[in-house]
Amino acid sequence: MAPEKVWEALQTIEQQALQPGDPEIKGLQQELLIESQEEPGRIIWLSTWDTPADSQAFMNSSRCIHLLAKMKLFFLREPEWFHYSVLETWTATQDQVKWMKGGSI
Repeated sequence: MAPEKVWEALQTIEQQALQPGDPEIKGLQQELLIESQEEPGRIIWLSTWDTPADSQAFMNSSRCIHLLAKMKLFFLREPEWFHYSVLETWTATQDQVKWMKGGSI
């Protein structure tokens, strides 16, 4: 995404209020938006989920589809999606965070 659009994109995400505990978003533990210092505008959006099924359900939801449609205004290219298993975490017990989804914009 264009570096000058990062904060505007962040505000768009915040307006969607994707928060752990939201009853419409089952299994969301946390999310993080990270911008590369070496490549301003290169964003990684990480979210942790109880299960891969919870993440996939959100990705297929109308809420996610609408969010991505709004975010496309900021993209320079299509996002890439990656799936990871959390092997170890230092901020939560293994029972609390089991699965992570990441995307690179």
